[in-house]
Amino acid sequence: MTKILVALYEQADQAQQTAQQLANLGIARQEISVLSGQSGSSSSAGLLGDSQSGAQLVRKLAEFGIPRDQAELYAQGLEHGLGFVVARVENDRAEAAGQVMERQPVVDIEAGA
Repeated sequence: MTKILVALYEQADQAQQTAQQLANLGIARQEISVLSGQSGSSSSAGLLGDSQSGAQLVRKLAEFGIPRDQAELYAQGLEHGLGFVVARVENDRAEAAGQVMERQPVVDIEAGA
């Protein structure tokens, strides 16, 4: 079984560092996506493929089981220049991956809603 982990960061480089640390845990690059609203592009499409913004991103996240309202908040975060990481991890690595994702300060999407 797998879990989908997502996080928003104030800076794109924080998202990049997080993705690298996830890869260092042994999570395959194709299971990690890094998006940056600051550059308006993806530095690592990976898991999300071409679904990098707006409605496409919301649909893809919903396919992964992220509630639509949360997915929309993540997409809005990207529109406001935040960095975004999503990773599909095996259950036995989920706790360690979650700790990695929380090393950088994460943006609380619910606080701004």
